[in-house]
Formats: sequence, C-alpha cells, structure tokens
Amino acid sequence: MLLVLRLLAECNEAFIAKILLDSMQEGLIAMIPKSETAASDPAAYRPITMINPNIKVLAKILAVRLANEVTHLIHSDQCGFIPRPNTSMNVRRLMHVL
Repeated sequence: MLLVLRLLAECNEAFIAKILLDSMQEGLIAMIPKSETAASDPAAYRPITMINPNIKVLAKILAVRLANEVTHLIHSDQCGFIPRPNTSMNVRRLMHVL
C-alpha cells in the first residue's frame, strides 16, 4: 500500500507541476547481442532502453484517459489508433462508393 501511495503522489505531482520528476526521465541502456556473432563487433549489438516503471504506469493512465476523449476529437472516418472501430468499416464504405 505504501508503494501505491508513493506512486500516486509522484503521478499527482507530475500532473500538477506539468513536469516529470528527474527519476522518471532516466533510463538504463543495455546492449543486447543480435545473434551468435563476434563479441568484438559493435554492429552485433542492439541497444535496449529500460525506462522507469513509474513512467510506464503514468503513460498507461494518460492513454486510458485519452482513449475516453479521442472519439470526440477525431472524425468518425478516421479509425487508426482508436480502440473500437476497425478498418473494415472504411473498406465497406469505400466499396459502397465505388
């Protein structure tokens, strides 16, 4: 419960101040090998950034809040990034017009 209260306080502070805490803006970069190649070759690695889990929670909160409002902001013909409609509706509209 203490962890939840701390996370809630951090999220509220970010919303009120409209700025993220320094700890939320940091990430740890790890180099992951692409395949079984020479370890001395820098091209054999790809960087992966592990971000603070608190920012992931905050991003999910924002995504849920925006999902409730996005249908009022985006025209009904647009279906990208909107949870419910799918492209088959627009394909049917197009076939009807043609």
